[in-house]
Amino acid sequence: MNIAKVFVIGPIGSPGSEKRRNADLLLDKVIVPAMDDLHYPVVRAERMRKPGPINRQVDYELRSTEIVIADLRDLNPNVMYELGIRQGLGLSCILLAPKTAI
Repeated sequence: MNIAKVFVIGPIGSPGSEKRRNADLLLDKVIVPAMDDLHYPVVRAERMRKPGPINRQVDYELRSTEIVIADLRDLNPNVMYELGIRQGLGLSCILLAPKTAI
């Protein structure tokens, strides 16, 4: 397991969309500051800078990153699939959801 970073899965949306603004706010104002205090860099799929197919990179992160945080705000199908991969492998995931969704 790679414990040197945090991988975040969640609804991302198109650049400039409300969904992207909300995703960026959660990431940049909540998750990143919390993980900075612990010295863990944070990665999200659209911010990966490696060349190659993004699906393979996401799959690798889901399988190898110790800390994965899932934003369940929209019950996004991709997020549910990625969460299923983690659960299928018996790996933990931190789940975030708005209070209204509980």
